Amino acid sequence: MSLRAQPDPSNYYELVVYLTRAIRDRPNDVQGWSILGGAYLAFGEVDQAVAAYQRAMNIAQSMGADVPADMVANYATARALQDGGVSRELEEIFRHVLTIDPTNAQARYHIGFALAERGENEAALEMWEPLMAEAPTAAYWRANLPFQIAALRGEVQGGEGTAGAAAPSGQGPDIRAMVDRLAARLTQEPDDIDGWAMLIRAYAVLGETENARTALDNARAYFADDAAALGTLAQQARASSLE
Repeated sequence: MSLRAQPDPSNYYELVVYLTRAIRDRPNDVQGWSILGGAYLAFGEVDQAVAAYQRAMNIAQSMGADVPADMVANYATARALQDGGVSRELEEIFRHVLTIDPTNAQARYHIGFALAERGENEAALEMWEPLMAEAPTAAYWRANLPFQIAALRGEVQGGEGTAGAAAPSGQGPDIRAMVDRLAARLTQEPDDIDGWAMLIRAYAVLGETENARTALDNARAYFADDAAALGTLAQQARASSLE
């Protein structure tokens, strides 16, 4: 079996460019680095994804904050794609993720992958079989999971075309989850104008125009008496083709 990532010719490149520029002004923005890592991964830029996720985790730790389980899992997933497999070190990272979030699909898949590589087929099946009904459909490994399970059961020959992992689709759950977390944070901490601009742009790049407009309206309502913030929002609205 092997893990591999291939570039996806999607407009995630636009999000990468935008976030790369925005992060220069907010170098300690954990959420920004995490979303950038997801955008890099969706575009197939695995090395940059690893670096961005590592930066996000380092900043969070330096601030004394807990690193979310899914951020750790995303980092380890990028590392696995970078290495072309799941090392013992990465397996331990994924197992640590499960101590925080036992339902994490990324961790469960990659632990199963490591077990299968070692020939521990029964243990791998115990990890993988429940994922069939639970895995995000856009996870890069989801399409091949039925074939990998069948190979371990001895139902098919486990060649590259069946046991190998599929390439990321560019519509993976990482970006979606991170954008959702950013939106949730802004609900609790609405005084972050740069966060609103990032959220509006992310929705626009994802093609979610109505969500982008709603975020724009909410931000304008909150910053109704702040001329500078309203100017930033107007600029972002134009850049996102909302006006």
